[in-house]
Amino acid sequence: TILIVGHNWGTGSNRSVLVPRVMGYGFRVLIGKSFSYAVYNNGIRHGLLVTTLPEDVIDRLVDWVVAHPAENITVDLTTQLIEVPGWTPIPFPFEPRIRDKWARGLDELEENMEHIEAATAVLNERRNTHPWIYDIEGSH
Repeated sequence: TILIVGHNWGTGSNRSVLVPRVMGYGFRVLIGKSFSYAVYNNGIRHGLLVTTLPEDVIDRLVDWVVAHPAENITVDLTTQLIEVPGWTPIPFPFEPRIRDKWARGLDELEENMEHIEAATAVLNERRNTHPWIYDIEGSH
């Protein structure tokens, strides 16, 4: 189910409650003119597709939904297209890293663990080139 919203949606809401509540009502996609930082990030963390479209497109979508309440809109994350009957498909922005993570069924920890060897190598190199940062005993 898709929820179409306006500008800076979610600003002033309780950041820990809004996204789970929206998802509890069955919404899986938020399409808006803009979102608060917290709504966008919490939505992504919870698996809620959050994306923006230009104001004129949002306005046309709302008018179309009101005029065609029994029709369906399809949001395809793979192609990043919104399909509205009788319209040219609408491309929407979405972070490729998040799209890939979701497609592979990974959570944040699993995604991060894929990079543990590279992160450890960078940390070890940093310890070699900047040892004074890590010299905790010498700071007593």
